[in-house]
Amino acid sequence: LTCSKVKLGEKDESGRRRPEKIPGSEFELEADTLIPAVGQEIDLNFLNHKKLKTKNNSFETQITGVFIGGDALNGGVSVIEAVGNGRKAAQEIINKENIDLDTSKHPFKKPGIPADELIIRKTIKKPAILPEELPLNERNNFKLIIKTFDKEAAIKEASRCLLCDEICNVCTTVCPNTAFHSFEINPFKVNLVKIDENGNFIEDKPFEIKQKYQILHIADWCNQCGNCDTFCPSAGAPYKEKPHLYLDKNYWQQEAVGYYYEKKSDTLFYKSNRKIFELQEFDNFYVFKGNDFRIKLNKEFSPLDFELKSEINLQIAVEMSILLKGIRSFYFGK
Repeated sequence: LTCSKVKLGEKDESGRRRPEKIPGSEFELEADTLIPAVGQEIDLNFLNHKKLKTKNNSFETQITGVFIGGDALNGGVSVIEAVGNGRKAAQEIINKENIDLDTSKHPFKKPGIPADELIIRKTIKKPAILPEELPLNERNNFKLIIKTFDKEAAIKEASRCLLCDEICNVCTTVCPNTAFHSFEINPFKVNLVKIDENGNFIEDKPFEIKQKYQILHIADWCNQCGNCDTFCPSAGAPYKEKPHLYLDKNYWQQEAVGYYYEKKSDTLFYKSNRKIFELQEFDNFYVFKGNDFRIKLNKEFSPLDFELKSEINLQIAVEMSILLKGIRSFYFGK
């Protein structure tokens, strides 16, 4: 197999940097067998495609009683998303038919499990319990080819649950460049205000963080290989969606959005839409600054004093305070 080395080029429409071939970098790999991975298209010619459009907030198509999901609905997506579609469609059918079946979510959390142990579960994965299959010579009938689990096998398979609702962090375990940093915060809720150009306080929507474990993306170490995207159990793209911390100030200055931490002054900088924000934390207050404002905030993010020329939303300050904790744990381990 003849291969070529590549490097990251300019970003495409999705924001991901395109791989570009390095001239003269060809090399050969020897192999006993090559298996080409080919795509496939869904053949739905026996149906009117317009009829397959789903109803609002539903997996039911325009054909009453016919539900759709997975690749047939979204084209090509992850197996996890397809399984999720199937579960949600099944729940919708149960509700629609008023079937007496308890499908409420049962808690799998085991309080008190340390974060390190939960991460180990994701790194050292237990082998799957494989279902029994009918032999090939017995498949000329309508029997199930793949048999369902008995109770013991089902419990054993379910025990492999990674407790992603407690802590996910899959991206931290699959990244080849350790470009994701996990940190822990205390969930909280705070009532915010906006400050208009006349200094009046305007009630804003509350800001709430419910998740104890957060993820920081170290942009300098990421080569955008997409591994985190492939393995994300919630069909996300962590290398795009998580807050980007740049370790090199010059690198940060070239980007449109991202964070930079100055260790000497213990200051976090955030750049977005050509605006730069700064946040410093002191014992009893924060100082939040921008191009045309300076605000002193108490630890509940209520303004103590300020200078500004236009309306300011304080949610950015709260988000920066959370990331400041994560960045300090990345640099100083605390």
